Amino acid sequence: MLSSKKASLIPALLVGTLMMAGSAHALFGEAAVPRPVVPKNNEFATKSKLAAEFLMLGVTRAGTSNRTVAVGEYGHVLLSDDEGKTWRQAQSVPAKITLTSVSFVDDKTGWAVGHDSTVIKTTDGGETWTRQFGGKDSDNALLTVMSFDANRALALGAFNYTLETNDGGTTWVERKTLIQATAPAAPAAPLAGGTAPAVPADENLQAEADKEAERKAAESGVGSAYSVSEGDDAHLHALFTAPNNLVFVAAERGLVYRSTDSGRTFARIETGYAGSFWGGTALADGSLIIVGMRGNIWRSVDQGMTWAKVETPGADQSIASAIQRTDGSIVAVGLSGSLLLSTDGGKSFKIKYRDDRKGLNALMTTSDGRLIVMGEAGIADVTKEVETLGASAAAPGPSASAAPAKQ
Repeated sequence: MLSSKKASLIPALLVGTLMMAGSAHALFGEAAVPRPVVPKNNEFATKSKLAAEFLMLGVTRAGTSNRTVAVGEYGHVLLSDDEGKTWRQAQSVPAKITLTSVSFVDDKTGWAVGHDSTVIKTTDGGETWTRQFGGKDSDNALLTVMSFDANRALALGAFNYTLETNDGGTTWVERKTLIQATAPAAPAAPLAGGTAPAVPADENLQAEADKEAERKAAESGVGSAYSVSEGDDAHLHALFTAPNNLVFVAAERGLVYRSTDSGRTFARIETGYAGSFWGGTALADGSLIIVGMRGNIWRSVDQGMTWAKVETPGADQSIASAIQRTDGSIVAVGLSGSLLLSTDGGKSFKIKYRDDRKGLNALMTTSDGRLIVMGEAGIADVTKEVETLGASAAAPGPSASAAPAKQ
């Protein structure tokens, strides 16, 4: 069993779902379906022809190359050089624990993180990896990583655990996530013409913008648009970026952490939602969306200063991540095989549930517009399913017999 701390995590979202499945069989007098036995050797991931069918949690493109890199349980790192049509395992990965997130700074250099505070690095496009941090018995789990350049990267996880390197990973140093910036950035002007909003540089404009952000926060019932706490212990689930050097963290308790200086300092934004957020993305028009528990999707049009809930009829399962396609549509995925689609810039979503009801955690788009998802059943192409959803007039929810309990 996982430790008490690990059991509370999310893309432990999916790990926890799998563990509960065995207990459910026992409750109804059925024989539990055993999980694959993990070899005792805990140094390197074992090669398996079925690796692409195991739990996969993170995916990214290696720089500007044609290579895609995915990570998941048992230290599996999978590579595709044909836009996700075929996958093979990396040659050497010094980990057998669950890897949760991966990020590349260029075609060759990238980092992956996971349970047991594990940080591994590649300099050959994901073929081989070296361990840089963690990997021994630990209650800390890293859930997200972001590389900014060849020297600097951030890794975040449970209980506000935050690591940073500024020397290419030779040393990783624990730091406070929340460091008060000298002045919070201004919210955006109203969006127009699809242009990403710019941050005002003039001090008077900054002061006016700050007042407006506080006014909007008060109207939303939020105590302050710029709440900052040094003693924060919230789980940090996913990093994502936006124009103007903005970096965001989707976190539990409805919190969003916001940086205006590429992650060097963060302020805490209280959205007014009480549940966890699992992921987010910046959209082409400058707005942002963030996704979370019980089908929650929230949207911001002022560079993340304030957030409003988007209606998602039929969605009551946790949504793990979202992306925007080149045609402007937005696709999100989550538990119970949920696929959500928006064609109006994130203002509304339609939903369907995949027949196998297997949880989904991450997704990517290919150069030819296909959609590849990562989740409980490994890797799958859901392009046709999303196209069908786009053509449908309504979106049914999961049947009462097939859907798990609300998350």
